[in-house]
Amino acid sequence: MGRPMYETADHRLAEDAVRDLIAVNWRCKVEKMPISYKLDFAAVRERIVVAFLEVKCRQHRFGQYPTLMLSAAKWQAGCALAETYHIPFGLVIGWQDGVYWCRAQNDPSIRLEWGGRSTQTRDSADIEPVVHVPVGQFKPLIAS
Repeated sequence: MGRPMYETADHRLAEDAVRDLIAVNWRCKVEKMPISYKLDFAAVRERIVVAFLEVKCRQHRFGQYPTLMLSAAKWQAGCALAETYHIPFGLVIGWQDGVYWCRAQNDPSIRLEWGGRSTQTRDSADIEPVVHVPVGQFKPLIAS
């Protein structure tokens, strides 16, 4: 038996709003990836995949914490796809005060730790290897 899905209708609505902003700002289609890819979306122009994307919506303001925490499995999947296909892997985060993005890439400032959802743990898989991406790497997503 697989792990239950904890995503709610509200999560999907928030993610879809960010997805729409990406499509408008980057002039692309943003297609939902199958769950087997571990990432949320592919940015597509004329049927060509131009980026792999992980979208998160956070319930706090940008900069409230020094890093963005992400499952190491998602990070690894995105970095592997980016390396294999020479296509960028990006993180797009909706914080309470704006939507920000960064091009994800391995560098020494990315910390790998044991952690995860520790204050409201839903099951044992909520605690896992995670990466911490410095929020200073993120830029506002702004329409041109």
